[in-house]
Amino acid sequence: MMVSPDTVIRRSTEILYSGLGDQAVMMDLDAGAYYGLNVVGARIWALADEPIVLTQMVDRLVEEFEVERDECESAVSEFVADMIERKVVEVVEPGS
Repeated sequence: MMVSPDTVIRRSTEILYSGLGDQAVMMDLDAGAYYGLNVVGARIWALADEPIVLTQMVDRLVEEFEVERDECESAVSEFVADMIERKVVEVVEPGS
């Protein structure tokens, strides 16, 4: 799935999650899938606790990590698109 800077996402309530320091693990019981997240992936997951526009997410990540905005936008778009395909996060309509 293609995502745009205006895409709004939030994490799925169907995913079990546990923080491990600055990393995280997630389990999708329906799919029988296990995911490990590094510090940035765990932060994206935390930011998606409430609906968030990808531009807002990128703004926060650029402030918190030493990363160029273009690189961050590209990596976040790719990561979020993968998470949407796996049904780990979902796209929501603005204002939902």
